[in-house]
Amino acid sequence: MNHDNWFADTAYDSRKKKDLPPPDPAAWKGPKERTLRAHPLPIGVYCGDYRIDLEKKEVEDLKKGIHEYVLNHEYTEMATLANPKMAFGTLQWVAGAFTVFGIAAEVTVHTIRPSNNAYWCVYIPFIIFILSTILKKIVPNKNNYVFNRRTGLVTFPKAKRVIPFAELDGYYFCSQTTVNVNYQLYLGHRCTPFGVTSPNDWHWRSLVHLEWEFLQQYMDTSMPLPDVPELEPYRHLDPTTAAYDKEHNRPPRYWHDMPLEQVEKEQKEGAEVVKSYPWSRLRADHIPKEAMDKLLPGARLFS
Repeated sequence: MNHDNWFADTAYDSRKKKDLPPPDPAAWKGPKERTLRAHPLPIGVYCGDYRIDLEKKEVEDLKKGIHEYVLNHEYTEMATLANPKMAFGTLQWVAGAFTVFGIAAEVTVHTIRPSNNAYWCVYIPFIIFILSTILKKIVPNKNNYVFNRRTGLVTFPKAKRVIPFAELDGYYFCSQTTVNVNYQLYLGHRCTPFGVTSPNDWHWRSLVHLEWEFLQQYMDTSMPLPDVPELEPYRHLDPTTAAYDKEHNRPPRYWHDMPLEQVEKEQKEGAEVVKSYPWSRLRADHIPKEAMDKLLPGARLFS
């Protein structure tokens, strides 16, 4: 252990050179895996401004002392459809959407009397919605991917494997829907076919960059924890973050004491930072020197 016996020797530190195995495309069997890894993302944190994802509820929960998020100074989790709660939550959302669309269709098309199709368009999706809502509350929360900041390790539950975070590379892939294109983050192990797809999907590719930066900063013990409301109660417990906050005079209750009106302004300012950031200049095979020289340009300094 180091850093006051808090971080393990295996913890991820971007400043330390590591003898990592080179990416091995031969190990990525199948066209699906190759498609997921077609667009690599750069390693490093360059924007570091996560305010675009701010929500008033997060600050409200912080003010009330509610900590229901699986995110702290030790570890965070990423759920996939292998998690029963995630699976039934997805089914709940889909069934709810079909129910709403079914009702709208019946009201629009059959204004005088309901058709026989109402049974399939409304009743069945509504029943599925109710059942999935109930099951979501009672099924276990398991099979999540665990990112441990203290150890620098990522647990793959289904494969029963633990992989160093430093051996994971970030990629983005896109899926076309009838409405638009969605982008998602994929984390692939560089020398095996193991990987994990983030459950978040974004309309902007820049948000995939930002999600990847968030994970890197969270796992990197040479950097403070990302400055988000969910992590504020734990910042003093992380040695690197506590030292950073002391050096930069960050108020310990910065988000807690912020008026809710200001939260909305912060979110809008963060959105502008992300939209205007030159993401296209951050190539996985070539990082501009000016970006390397300005680590965390989006981070706010306190005085």
